[in-house]
Amino acid sequence: MKNFSLTSALIMTTTATVVTMLIAAPMLVQPSPAMALPRADREIDGGGNKQNVEASGQPASRKPLTQGLIRQEIKFTDVPRKGGGDADVNSKKGRQTDVSVKTSNLVNHGNHLTIDVTYTIRERAKNYTHLERSETVTLPAPSGSCIVTFGTNKINANYYNPFFGEDHNWYNISNAKNINNSYFEALSIRFDGKGNDDTGNAQLDGTIAIPVKLKKCG
Repeated sequence: MKNFSLTSALIMTTTATVVTMLIAAPMLVQPSPAMALPRADREIDGGGNKQNVEASGQPASRKPLTQGLIRQEIKFTDVPRKGGGDADVNSKKGRQTDVSVKTSNLVNHGNHLTIDVTYTIRERAKNYTHLERSETVTLPAPSGSCIVTFGTNKINANYYNPFFGEDHNWYNISNAKNINNSYFEALSIRFDGKGNDDTGNAQLDGTIAIPVKLKKCG
């Protein structure tokens, strides 16, 4: 009865006084037993659907995240012909060969990532041989882990370089512009050799390494 008397006294106070009290001293409402959190079998969504929730006096604990790199080797041991008069790049003195390596479409699938890699070679003379290969690379997360964030501080590879003269060499381009800050941790390429180049002369060899934060699944 004591609480009801206090309530009656407040109701009799003028409207101006009540407004002043609410502005000057906001009231913190403590939950009473009647305001208890819903049980797991309580209907709470207003539509008669039972929600799978658990009542607790504390916030749910967050599962710890681990940070690291997910790595995957990638090898193109052949690069198919896509256009031009033949499959022979035929680099030699006075000629130019354009080479590009790009990544795109990095996607998180929960327990793995996928990324597209495209390697392109174009002969800039005679019959304009065009070799190209594009693959979707899968990078699995460690067993039992789910990927929360990915790719931080790295960008898609967007390498382009013209090469001049005869050139049958391998090139380590890991530190080249638009590779050294990309999802490639290491990358080497070869674009020409003797004869046709679509069945083994043109190759790509590298490692993709993507920064991630992981949590335990389930």
